[in-house]
Amino acid sequence: YYRITDKLQLNYASFASTGATVYQSVNRYRLKDFLIHTHKLELAGPDFRVWTYATLEDAGNSFDGRFAALNILRAAKPDVAWFGQYLLAYTGQLERIVQAFGRNPTDYGIPQPGDHAAARAYANSARAREVAQLLSGGGVNDPRFLGLFSGEAYPEPGSPEFRRLLNQVLESPNLAQGGARFIDRSSMYHAEGHYDLSRQVRWIDLLVGGNFRYFRLNSQGTLFSDTAGPFGIWEYGAFAQTAKTLLNERLRLLASLRYDKNVNFQGRFTPRVGALFALDPKKNHNLRASYQTGFRMPTLQAQYIDLDLGVFRYIGGLRASDEFYGIINANYSLESVRAFQDSLVAQTRASSNPADYQDLLRKIPFENVKPEKVTTLEAGSRHLIADRLFIDLDYAYSMYRDFIGNIDFVGPKRYRQPDGSWQYSPLAPDSVRAGNFITYRRYYNSSTPVSTHNFSVAVQYTISRRFFVNTNFTYAEIVLTEEAKRDRLIPAFNTPRYRANVYFTGRELLRSRRAGFTVGYRWVNAYLFQEPFHERIIPTYQLADLQVSYKFPKLKSQLRIGGQNILNNRHIEIPGGPMLGSLYYLQWTYDPFLP
Repeated sequence: YYRITDKLQLNYASFASTGATVYQSVNRYRLKDFLIHTHKLELAGPDFRVWTYATLEDAGNSFDGRFAALNILRAAKPDVAWFGQYLLAYTGQLERIVQAFGRNPTDYGIPQPGDHAAARAYANSARAREVAQLLSGGGVNDPRFLGLFSGEAYPEPGSPEFRRLLNQVLESPNLAQGGARFIDRSSMYHAEGHYDLSRQVRWIDLLVGGNFRYFRLNSQGTLFSDTAGPFGIWEYGAFAQTAKTLLNERLRLLASLRYDKNVNFQGRFTPRVGALFALDPKKNHNLRASYQTGFRMPTLQAQYIDLDLGVFRYIGGLRASDEFYGIINANYSLESVRAFQDSLVAQTRASSNPADYQDLLRKIPFENVKPEKVTTLEAGSRHLIADRLFIDLDYAYSMYRDFIGNIDFVGPKRYRQPDGSWQYSPLAPDSVRAGNFITYRRYYNSSTPVSTHNFSVAVQYTISRRFFVNTNFTYAEIVLTEEAKRDRLIPAFNTPRYRANVYFTGRELLRSRRAGFTVGYRWVNAYLFQEPFHERIIPTYQLADLQVSYKFPKLKSQLRIGGQNILNNRHIEIPGGPMLGSLYYLQWTYDPFLP
């Protein structure tokens, strides 16, 4: 920090972090030796503030744990060989093949038919190569058939061979071709500032400002669609905000207008207005209301992600991706494909002809993913009654248009041509019946509005100077149209519909008035939690918290002993996450300003 003058200050800050952890998204990612560093420069005066910063990152030796496991196995033995060996052993066909050559199956380690564990152990080994030698010596020369008996034994975890294959897999960033490493050397550069004009325009509070941001994506095609090299995306915005106090400071009016532009999307104005009114001169009873508009810009992931996850391909919502994968006009929603396949298998129309079920397949009209727009009406009030009871009520209704979610669908298979171009196989009822398609998950705007309701009430009651009760209750709900439900839009609202808590606090207890405590109860109702890789109902859970404290004034310190979920109610709060129990703590705090 450097004070240039009494009214002008310059400061610079830099932060860096590295480490290792596990990040769970669609797959589990091992983040290892990552580096993130941020640098910020700021100039501030009495009426203005200008700052700029940059954040740069390097994924280091991070990798996809799921693909690391799969590709270690594939490096030892191709999938087709493993499954072939398992099926031949489990069904007894391998036993009959060896017996046809006049040999004893037990001499080749072949298990009894129908023994799953033994068939799996056989496929994990390299003993099928002995059968390949028997077959080739007996005149069998078909390379495709002999290929079923190829491959090395699966390596034991921790063995030298396992470590060799792991290192081999981690050297390659191409997940589909035997690798597991992902690369991310992306960066972000930001500049922002605002100026308070209230001293120049004295009849009203006026604040203006703006910002500019530049992203540079560089994942070398392991996370984003940047296989051709790094590229940049920019956006900027500007705003003006005003406030005015009237009626002896009992009425306060606020308004703002903001404009934002991203290189991939049209510019957008977002106005907001609000009012706060005191019903009495002491301002013990207040009403508030606001009308707000806003938007959510599609994230970089929503625009550019391109990730082969095995069970499906996760892609961004820009038209370039749709054209590259040939899915603009050639696609069916995954829900309709499942309905088509189920009806065809059950022959609900007394026919085995796929054309008779074609009407069940439904195409999705794809457009560029757009910013999500929201309009919110909010109303609330605050009340202080008899200097003891404080009540805060709030309700908000939000209407979203072009709500951003995810949608699952199928598209045509594609094949690389000798000249490097792509050819796409037709997508039709016959190809769907044969499973000749690719499953995708794509960022998508809902074609119909999505709305949310939020209500909360908070109450604080002062029993005496030493005892207080605090409680609050919240309600939140998202409302999807029937069309959005039919498309299986994944909104990822991930918010409990009902939750409540109550806390009882005591302070300045005992003769010394140095002791205190807080005991609390939290209740969360069951709710749906959605993530890109999984969704699950989080069951209702109830938690009890407790903390006791004691001050040491001469030491300017306070001792706290407590616990969260002290009754050890085992519960989950996120799909795929750990079962959570109790957390107990002992805390010593030194504060030179402690009274």
